[in-house]
Amino acid sequence: MDPLIGKLYEAAVQPAEWPRFLEDLAAVVGADAMSLLAASVDGPGMRELTFDVGTDGQAAKDYREYFGALDPYIEAGSLDLPAGKVIRSDTVVSDADLVRTEFYNDFYKRNGWHHGFGAKIFEDSEGVAATLTGHRRQDAGPFGPEALDVLSRLLPHLRRALAIRRQVEGIELERDAGSQLLERVSIGTLLVDQRGRLVRTNRIGDEILAANDGLRIGAEGLETATPKQTAALRRAIAGAAETSRGEIGSAGGRLRVTRPSGGRPYLLEVSPVDRGAEVWGSTKCLAAILVTDGNGGIQPDIDALRTFYDLTPAEAELTAMLAHGLSLDEAAERRGVSRNTARGQLKRIFSKTGTNRQAELIRQVLQGPAGFARR
Repeated sequence: MDPLIGKLYEAAVQPAEWPRFLEDLAAVVGADAMSLLAASVDGPGMRELTFDVGTDGQAAKDYREYFGALDPYIEAGSLDLPAGKVIRSDTVVSDADLVRTEFYNDFYKRNGWHHGFGAKIFEDSEGVAATLTGHRRQDAGPFGPEALDVLSRLLPHLRRALAIRRQVEGIELERDAGSQLLERVSIGTLLVDQRGRLVRTNRIGDEILAANDGLRIGAEGLETATPKQTAALRRAIAGAAETSRGEIGSAGGRLRVTRPSGGRPYLLEVSPVDRGAEVWGSTKCLAAILVTDGNGGIQPDIDALRTFYDLTPAEAELTAMLAHGLSLDEAAERRGVSRNTARGQLKRIFSKTGTNRQAELIRQVLQGPAGFARR
């Protein structure tokens, strides 16, 4: 029993282990096939957790598409049985009644099954339920007391393991959503620990670090091209990290970081992150650093400009070039149009965006959702 419980909790954090756990459980209780399902009892709207062993995918497909609606056990009220109890199938529907059903003759028997058991692991207030079912051939006889005892003792562990799996999936979904958001941000984003060691970054942040032009990852964490600026950056990170941990710290800070290439300085905003970002036993993200390229590295999303401001493709392209740091003449030359054409487009852009000057337009674009998004 202990090895089985160990494999169950491994499956809670490693979904690939669920089939192996079910195979081992089936061997212990003498089942030819087993299914574990966790889903909303109210229908679609959430991701299902489904694992089947001892059967091919066709059986599960056939059940979902047709035979599930004919299931005599459901018709007899098996879904209303209490959670935490293992029920042998013949106590819900007698063999005499079962063998007369289309479900049995065209599905259950066809797959080589006759005897079964079912258990509702849990059903919560959000309408999510989890069930475990097992099946075996007729000559093996009904599931006996020993098998049912093993299953009964295992159900509390199954309930806890599925709760762990649900929490892990929630964390993974939040992480994935956060990663997607980071990639949409149009400025460099660096997440670091209290010593300035990199925990995570987005694509623009990677490009900035790869350029090694004033910001880089050294042996002791994030550093600049000068010791003085590196010390200031480390102080801002340490203060932000203290605040993230709930201690008395600073809100981080703002810094200008010079670039050896002679380009305009990077503008850094260092701030704390929510304490929820700390996970025991792992590298902690305790400070976020937003890096703006002073050379005008932000490229607004042209599709977003068209949607938010009702610009034509040509107007959106011109707006993006201006926000990127080009002058009107440079943008006109790059687009292959005359300065007068560009000036006429700019006037229409002013009208549509409610701005009057180029600087005002650029500020509105970069501070709005079109400047935040990146294709």
